[in-house]
Amino acid sequence: MKSNQLEKKLKKVLICISIFFLGYLVVGFFLNSNYPTYKYSFNLGKAYEILRDALTLSAYFLAPAVAIVLFNDWRIEHQIKNTLQLLDDLNNASFDIKKGLGFYNVKIIKEREVTTNEFRNREDRQVLLWQLIELERLNGKFLIKNKDIEAFKYLQIQFKELAGKALDDLHGMEYFSFNLASDKKHVNYEGNFKKYSEHSDEFNSKFKKLNALVVEFNKQAINVQKSILQS
Repeated sequence: MKSNQLEKKLKKVLICISIFFLGYLVVGFFLNSNYPTYKYSFNLGKAYEILRDALTLSAYFLAPAVAIVLFNDWRIEHQIKNTLQLLDDLNNASFDIKKGLGFYNVKIIKEREVTTNEFRNREDRQVLLWQLIELERLNGKFLIKNKDIEAFKYLQIQFKELAGKALDDLHGMEYFSFNLASDKKHVNYEGNFKKYSEHSDEFNSKFKKLNALVVEFNKQAINVQKSILQS
């Protein structure tokens, strides 16, 4: 399909150059010769000069015209490849974030069972924060703009915002999990457990929505592929 589009563009260029060539010949013959207006012999010398000039000018315009068409074709191809790669990168980044949130949640649940005096999972939070920043950066690198890409980008923004809130819930869970694990005498067990449960419920609710968003923007990624490959 793409090869046919390039072929059509090159044909248009050749047609335009051919029209220019013929038009130059016609105008040139009439301006530089009295033939056939008056009864004079056809001037072969002037005709040769006009033909030579017409070929020179046609070649002069043909080369840059073809170069522009090929450059634009290369640029479009680059934009398509860039978009397809971004779709893969964003889907992979979103999957890694969702997986990281799930692992972080499991670690916090296990932490409650072990007495500790420090936050053990702080590195998980930092990694996820960096991944969210990277997701936002990738989402702003699209070179092609259309309604399907804008819809995909909006879904990614929703995912990023929701994942950030889910990460905050995990941070709250981690804090109260630490309090539960370090409270050997159960001085404030009920209060800590209540807060821990609230953050846990909020996280689980958001995590379900993240799963639904992943399914949604995977479908939208297919729409984006179709839109750029068929354009």
